[in-house]
Amino acid sequence: EHPVTLKHLSTHTSGLPSISLIKTIMNRFDKKTYRDPYCLFDVQEAITYLSRVSPGRVGKVFRYSNEGMGLLGRYLAQKLGTDLEKALLKFICQPLGMQDTTIRLSLDQRNRLVPGYAGKDVNQPELAMKVFEGAGALRSTVTDMLRFLSVYLGIYADHPMNKSFYITQQEHISQGKNFGVGLGWIIDKRNR
Repeated sequence: EHPVTLKHLSTHTSGLPSISLIKTIMNRFDKKTYRDPYCLFDVQEAITYLSRVSPGRVGKVFRYSNEGMGLLGRYLAQKLGTDLEKALLKFICQPLGMQDTTIRLSLDQRNRLVPGYAGKDVNQPELAMKVFEGAGALRSTVTDMLRFLSVYLGIYADHPMNKSFYITQQEHISQGKNFGVGLGWIIDKRNR
């Protein structure tokens, strides 16, 4: 049995490193391998790393990992027999009535996309997560995000997804008196 579990990936305790100066420098010289922004590893590198991580490193230390969340998304979609976008639409967006949340934008959605900026008057192209979509490829509207938050925070107490959301909010990993980790969420204990 492999020491890295889905819970480790969702709580950022899989052992995948978060930042590596050496890997960042190596990636600058590797122009052949596509890497998602903010992801140091490609899929095969991340899988290889996890296959070699010692059981003693797993589940111990929180290290934020986009690759871990990306692998989690890929794995869950694969287990559901689909891609991540279809899985998210079927199991989250449609039940919540989030009609304007997706990974691949329609022409209408693309025309409404707010451009990004990297400083004053410096346009920034949209973030394209092609490999690790689970690390941040979703696009949404404020209306859909507020709909999600309303159910997530329990404002609609009788919504069928409340129990699932409640599980993600629980502290699964404690990192001291001020900091905990839920499933995909960082918990600031100081402010509840």
